Amino acid sequence: MVPVKEKAQSLKRIQAVNRPEVYALVTAQQFHDFGSHEWFGNRSGLLYRREGEKVLWLHRLAANCKRSDRWVAFRNGDQRDLRPNNLQVVKTKEKMREIKRLALLAVARK
Repeated sequence: MVPVKEKAQSLKRIQAVNRPEVYALVTAQQFHDFGSHEWFGNRSGLLYRREGEKVLWLHRLAANCKRSDRWVAFRNGDQRDLRPNNLQVVKTKEKMREIKRLALLAVARK
């Protein structure tokens, strides 16, 4: 029996309700998990929502980053790309900045 190839995952878009220019690209599974909520955008382009007094950031949920002493880095430098292969949880803010710097250098070389 020949294995069936999986279809390429199409990307979905989660858009902020208060700022239409703020959005995130997610996988179909992430859209299923997070797309039913209303998300708000901030000036830096990140999406969040409130649960009572708690603020939930979409990129942290997508990276499954539950510890407040950890940061989420975007491997390709694009904070709108929330696919799992683009997110990395790191221990220090300096490491997050280094990943961003390397991503920007890679884009500049192209």
